[in-house]
Amino acid sequence: MLSTGKPILITNGERESKLVAELQLEHPFRSAVCLQISAELRTLGYLYADAREPDAFTEHDIQVLQSFADLTSIALNKSYLYGKNLRLDKIDHETELEKYAPFLERLSTSISRAEESHESLFLLILDIDNYKQIGGTYGYEASKRVLKEIAGLVKARLRPMDTASRYGFDEMIVLRENTSLEAGIAFAEELRKAIEETEFAQQEIRTTVSVGAGAFPKNAISEKELLITVKEALYDAQRNGRNRVSHL
Repeated sequence: MLSTGKPILITNGERESKLVAELQLEHPFRSAVCLQISAELRTLGYLYADAREPDAFTEHDIQVLQSFADLTSIALNKSYLYGKNLRLDKIDHETELEKYAPFLERLSTSISRAEESHESLFLLILDIDNYKQIGGTYGYEASKRVLKEIAGLVKARLRPMDTASRYGFDEMIVLRENTSLEAGIAFAEELRKAIEETEFAQQEIRTTVSVGAGAFPKNAISEKELLITVKEALYDAQRNGRNRVSHL
């Protein structure tokens, strides 16, 4: 079966003892049927049934079980392709920003390059201040629209060398290469003010953001330390009234 993909039908195990020995799983049987579940020439698994009585299965049973095997192969293959696409897709489609995993790879590479060339890079994390209230007041779809439009506003202010990612449920993280702390803070303030002054979605929703910021190597000398520093700066902005940019 492994080589041909053809179903196996055993009607009387006593007459086919060698095949029974190869196919037997947990307990003895006298009749059995086994079909391959496959898609695009790939074996995904097997559909197997056995019985203690002889002649429990017929060619008709193979046809019925083959229908189940075909349906199973479609479902398994769709699941496989969906998972593969998720792994390959680097974009978070609720924001159209980069996913966090590839962003981290970019950050690590950028820090290494900045260290070698003695340059600075700037990192910020922004959190939408009243995102849960927006969902409670205007509904889930409106809150998703606000999230996407804020992400669009962020993307519109990026240079070709910069990148932004969705960081959490209502958080975004932005990397600006070859940027000092002072220049980065000016950018963050401009971004914060633009969000504060913009009406989002059809409901013309107003909101603000809290921003934590930091620069390499001024505030941190490693990727992990920079992320921790910027996150702590975000907490500081939230503790001190929100709608502000903070750096430590």
